[in-house]
Amino acid sequence: MPLPTAHGQTADATLSTVLPDPPLRVIWEDDALLQLESRDRYTRAAIREDFKAAGFEFASNRTRSIEIDKTAQDFITPVAKDRYVVVWRHLPDNTAMVRGVVPLTHIPSAQELEDETQLSRFRDYVLNAVKQFR
Repeated sequence: MPLPTAHGQTADATLSTVLPDPPLRVIWEDDALLQLESRDRYTRAAIREDFKAAGFEFASNRTRSIEIDKTAQDFITPVAKDRYVVVWRHLPDNTAMVRGVVPLTHIPSAQELEDETQLSRFRDYVLNAVKQFR
């Protein structure tokens, strides 16, 4: 249907909507839920809210998430004012399988993690922290 323009002419009505990329669908493993529930309600809310926001960032490739294993697609995402990290695996159907929520006080910079040795040490540190808190 033609629509009037500012100059009295007509234009075809073609509507297009730009939708954001879908956020990650999140599935929590039982141990991760237990780790989350062991925190006070304010910390739980901060962790969930920050991780939800990170899902939108990840879907649009603007993320603070750090890939700790490229093969398995394992990531950590700092949350709750960088006092905790959510450890998760990115599944092919745009799902985040949360494996753990652990306190982590030092998160290396992206430049520090470019070194394969540093990345390997950090990966081991995170995975040991997840095991320790299970």
